[in-house]
This record gives sequence, structure tokens and C-alpha cells, in this order.
Amino acid sequence: MGYRYLLMRSVIEDANFRDSAHSWFIQAVDVAAYMLYQQLTPSSFMRRKAGQNYFNRLDPIICKVASPRTGGVVRL
Repeated sequence: MGYRYLLMRSVIEDANFRDSAHSWFIQAVDVAAYMLYQQLTPSSFMRRKAGQNYFNRLDPIICKVASPRTGGVVRL
């Protein structure tokens, strides 16, 4: 299975609350949010496996315009 690097021009789904089991897009967002959480406060498993660094792999594709000083992560 291959892939192509294409810019996303539109989002397929409407914004709504739903179980991530029904949407690949929501699953991807859940993983990104979990990895950000583990970067900030890594569990013992993540520390042993160096998983707290996984969020850094998203750096090339994160839009940093909203919050350039924090790497694009908007903190409320």
C-alpha cells in the first residue's frame, strides 16, 4: 500500500460529537491529542519506550500560525 503527499483541500465530515470508532478522522485527532498529552506528562510506559517524543514527529505538518511560540499548540 502506498501514499501520496497531497494538500488537503476540504474536510469530508461535519464537525460533531461522535464515537471515534465510527470515524478515521476522529481517531487520528484522538491519537494526536493523546500524544500531546503524553509529551506534557508522560506515563511510565511512555518514558520507558521514549513515546513522549512521538508528537515531535508531527512537526512538519503542524500549522503553527495560531500559536508559533508553542509549536502551533493553542493552550487555553
